[in-house]
Amino acid sequence: MAATDHKEVEIDEGLYSRQLYVMGHEAMKKMMQSNVLVVGLRGLGVEVAKNLILAGVRSVTLHDSEPVSMDDLAAQFYLSEADIGKSRAQVSLPKLAELNGYVSVRVAEEPLHKDFLQKFSVVVVTCMPLDEMLRVNALLREIAAERQASQKSPGVFHSMPMVAADVRGVFSYAFSDFGDNFTIFDNNGEQPREMLIEQITQEQEAMVTLVEDSPLKLDTGDWVRFNGVQGMPELNNMEPMEITKVSNHSFSIKVDTRSFPSPATAGYVSEVKKPKLMHFVPLKDALENPSSLEIDLAKFGRSQQIHIALQALWQFEAEKKRAPVPGDKADADEMVHLAESVAAKADYVESADESVVRALAQCSRGHISPMAAMMGGIVAQEALKACSGKFTPLHQWMHFDAIEMLPEDAADLGVEEFAPRGCRYDSQIAVIGRQLQERVQNLRYFLVGAGAIGCEMIKNWAMMGVATGAQGLVHVTDLDTIEKSNLNRQFLFRERDLGKLKSEAAGEEVRRMNPAMNVKALALRVGPETEGFFNTAFYNSLDGVCNALDNVEARRYMDGQCVLYGKSLLESGTLGTKCNVQVVLPHITQSYSSTTDPPEPSIALCTVHNFPHTIAHTLVWARKSFFDSDLVEPAANFNAYVEQDDFLDTLRGQNTSSQLTALRHVKEVSKLIGTVTQEAAVEWARHKFQDLFVNGIKQLLFMFPKDMVTKSGQPFWTGSKKAPTPLEFDINNELHFSFVEAAAQLYAFSFGIKLTLSHDEIKNVASHTKVPEFVPKQKKIAANDEELKRQQEEEEAGDVTVEDLLASLPPREELKKSPHRMQVIDFEKDDDTNFHMDLITAASNLRATNYEIPLADKHKSKQIAGRIIPAMVTTTALATGLVCLEMLKMIQPEKVAKAKEIAEKDFTLETMPFRDAWINIALPMMQFTEPTKAPRQKLGNWSFTFWDAFEVQGPKTMSQLFEWFKENHNLDIDMVSCGSSLIFTSWMPAKRRADREAMLVEDLVREVGKVEIHKGQRFIILEVTGEIDDTEVEELPSIRYLLN
Repeated sequence: MAATDHKEVEIDEGLYSRQLYVMGHEAMKKMMQSNVLVVGLRGLGVEVAKNLILAGVRSVTLHDSEPVSMDDLAAQFYLSEADIGKSRAQVSLPKLAELNGYVSVRVAEEPLHKDFLQKFSVVVVTCMPLDEMLRVNALLREIAAERQASQKSPGVFHSMPMVAADVRGVFSYAFSDFGDNFTIFDNNGEQPREMLIEQITQEQEAMVTLVEDSPLKLDTGDWVRFNGVQGMPELNNMEPMEITKVSNHSFSIKVDTRSFPSPATAGYVSEVKKPKLMHFVPLKDALENPSSLEIDLAKFGRSQQIHIALQALWQFEAEKKRAPVPGDKADADEMVHLAESVAAKADYVESADESVVRALAQCSRGHISPMAAMMGGIVAQEALKACSGKFTPLHQWMHFDAIEMLPEDAADLGVEEFAPRGCRYDSQIAVIGRQLQERVQNLRYFLVGAGAIGCEMIKNWAMMGVATGAQGLVHVTDLDTIEKSNLNRQFLFRERDLGKLKSEAAGEEVRRMNPAMNVKALALRVGPETEGFFNTAFYNSLDGVCNALDNVEARRYMDGQCVLYGKSLLESGTLGTKCNVQVVLPHITQSYSSTTDPPEPSIALCTVHNFPHTIAHTLVWARKSFFDSDLVEPAANFNAYVEQDDFLDTLRGQNTSSQLTALRHVKEVSKLIGTVTQEAAVEWARHKFQDLFVNGIKQLLFMFPKDMVTKSGQPFWTGSKKAPTPLEFDINNELHFSFVEAAAQLYAFSFGIKLTLSHDEIKNVASHTKVPEFVPKQKKIAANDEELKRQQEEEEAGDVTVEDLLASLPPREELKKSPHRMQVIDFEKDDDTNFHMDLITAASNLRATNYEIPLADKHKSKQIAGRIIPAMVTTTALATGLVCLEMLKMIQPEKVAKAKEIAEKDFTLETMPFRDAWINIALPMMQFTEPTKAPRQKLGNWSFTFWDAFEVQGPKTMSQLFEWFKENHNLDIDMVSCGSSLIFTSWMPAKRRADREAMLVEDLVREVGKVEIHKGQRFIILEVTGEIDDTEVEELPSIRYLLN
């Protein structure tokens, strides 16, 4: 087995689709040629192996001859009590092997000698003693040196990357050594930036100015390439060049453009990512002078202290052949003594931090699932960096701790509290103790989502023992069914599960991992429509909620429910190599909805229709203005007209322009249905090509000639407005043919016809289709959105009326009798056989050709048009591990009380025991901060946050409600709303006001607010505004109106 096989590999884009948007094709191919050795198959090792196999390396070799013990079961999800005494690697092999059929997984039992190690591209060692790590690292360095010595090509470097890691209770570390010289081809994985040029000067060092809405996203020292430059075409053929930033919209280049014929007036400049070298030192040297990633400013210097404590632990274990006993004061004292000795010889600390050393002594015997999942994501990503050269490797240490998770006064609880019980949770009990473990087992939680995050989360919970007690229960809900693209990162699912509900399949799999877990699988959407099920009794039964969602709307809804019912929320999300974790604590922290991401920049309609200048513009046009408008909507409108009795009534509620469009669709389709042939479909596609990419462009240039100037004397076509060029149809042009074929296929499909013509037959029909010559029309073309709106208004007042079109339609009864119906196309981006993305890609690229915009391949087009969210299993594992660490803090009342005490102080240097996280493992960057406190308001002597509410016992009339507020808060209410309905205002007509004041609040909510009150509902939430002594109160809590 060679370390790397350079044969071309084929990527299964259906399986790896979301990951490909993170890694890219080139990096993915390198991964698929890489052989990885994973040493150690405890919880951490199996997490690493699982992530690597799902990611799609060529092979993973498992190396661990140790027998399974009870201590393994708290984190190793592929082991059970029945496996105790068997080889960890052999037991794990079949379950790991079925994760990905493209990856060869085997067990090796050879000693870790040089001949064996050189078979691999990357070596990952987990839970290995220090002396063995040093030996393996030295061997890998020898192999790399021998390969480098035999290398004859200059500038080519060989390395034998090693990643080492361990998990010790609430502590962990990772170490990377990628050799003396390691080449990074892409340091951050971000898409190369592309900017639009306004002008380039004729100077010895040319100045490049970008258009106003295209700011410079690069810095001095970055490299760029030019394309589509008008006026200086010589720049388009030049090799990448380095830039010097001048301003936020300009930069200079070391190119003398004085001899070029004219200044450049348009074009594109694109970022070019140049390879970079990184240099690493061996483990022996890195031990003495650690370069470590700082991750938590509240623990500044903690990495160095953990490094000292780890060395003391390695010495302790080497001498005593065991880990310190949790709760044993003598062992902790011995660890402190060893750490002081290590610190005395180190020049990066003044002394050892005794609290850190004692915490490590307290928990080092434990190996827990959350820490294994978190570190398993990081370590697997480091290995993938070594395989692919993509992203920046860790340089070289990362030390992490969650000391705040340990029980208060853990050292004083005694040895017995943390002693083994002979159960699968012994390794976790060694960290959190017996009492907290019992609390874990009786937790009642609501997991919302069973996709990528949900799978990893519920797996962690199964290992932790969540909901395995008599009172414990996990509700997991997810409406989705399992698709092929899920299998790459939702590791609880296999091909045999395709089509099953995610919640049910996930529940079944975790019960196999831990049969004691109580899981209730649901297939209900969370939203107003299911509040009859997810009601007060449901939320009151919970200890907390954990979101595993992939959309903001659902996250906000669940966040609102947690605020409403006063429940804690664990929130997390991923985007490629980025992830975040947020802890939401009632009455203490902000909620998820307290902050919002900036909205995505909108694209002006006139830009999409007439003046595109990016590939995103042409893709939006291809999807909305062509695919939907010409293929989807005509079929949908025709079928609705025939089949829906209320179609015309519904249509009348729309604006006139929409009515006219829909009725024209019905009229046109009714003429054609039942008569369209395969040849007619090809002819339609050929006509569409002429309309869209030839005549339509000629009409635009007729209205706005290339030499046109504005009233101020400035060129019309300048900056982001690029003058287009009509295409000349060529059936032998691959892009032209692709459009015709895909358009014909989908047009035929919509009329219920299967297009079976060969490529040659399609070409023949298209070539002989007569298309009309261009005849200019005196038709106004909108230069901006304001003009576009005016044109739509003019169309509404035009010669053809809605009544005219209605009168021209065939009777519905006649069409109903016909057997013909249209096939409505339902856009599906992930089916490569349906021609949907073929057509959108071809149409977008043809329009991009019109405007000299750089083209996008089908892969990139699919991401933009399909709004695909990039995803990696490594990031997901990391995020869920961190969430579970916070969960173990959250269920300790002492931790919550401390956080509340800190939150209520105006100023304190203390930090909460909880941590939010923002991470990008591509860089790598990790930032941990305490959660943001919920802002406090005052109403008289009452201090409140958005978590608080006025609690009012019903039944009460509206008048009695107002009296309650006056008596209790001296507050005069002037407006009351429920949901989006306004049910009372003080300025409404006197008769109506008097009537509503006399009504019961719940009756007003039902009759006026049109809000359904579900059976078993305990309260209604009302919003109010009011005054105290004629002064408006800016912000008031909600009312929790208790139903009788």
